[in-house]
Amino acid sequence: MSDRDQRTYLLEVSKEQLQVLSAASELLARLGMGQIEDALERLPLLPPGERDNGRWHEDGREIRQRVAAHTIRGVDGGRFLSIHSKDVSDSARTAWDLYQVMRNSLAWDRAAAEGVIQPGEGRKWPQMLSTHFDAPLPVSGKALAKVTLRAEQQTPTAERE
Repeated sequence: MSDRDQRTYLLEVSKEQLQVLSAASELLARLGMGQIEDALERLPLLPPGERDNGRWHEDGREIRQRVAAHTIRGVDGGRFLSIHSKDVSDSARTAWDLYQVMRNSLAWDRAAAEGVIQPGEGRKWPQMLSTHFDAPLPVSGKALAKVTLRAEQQTPTAERE
C-alpha cells in the first residue's frame, strides 16, 4: 500500500449530516449482507394510512424472492449473511465500521443532551442499554474512523465504554 493510500481526511459535518451519513453507512452494510428490506423501507412510500400494508408486505416477499434468484446461497427468503461472512464485501464491512463509530458518537451526545449523563460520567444502566453505546468493534480489519466534536463545542466526558 502506498503512502497516498495511508492518508487520512477530515470531514466537518453538522449533527444532521452525521445522522444521514450514519444511516447511509448502515444501509450500505446491510445491503452487503443481503438485507434488502432496509433499502425497501427507504423508498419514498405512501404514508402508512394511505397504503395497503398487507399488500406492501406481500410485495416485499415477492421482491426478496426475485432478488434471491440472483444472489449467492444463503441470501434468500429473508435470510442474510453475517457481517463476518467471507462473502460480504470489504466495502460493506468498512461501511459497518463507519456506522458503528457514528451511531456510538451520536448516542453518547444524545445521552448528554438529554441529561442522562453529566460531563465526566460514564455509561448509566439501564438508561444506556442500547448497543449504540457499546464501543465499536472493527470488522473491516482497518483502523476505526474517529468522530469528535470541535474543540469549542466539547464538554469533558468520561471515557466511553
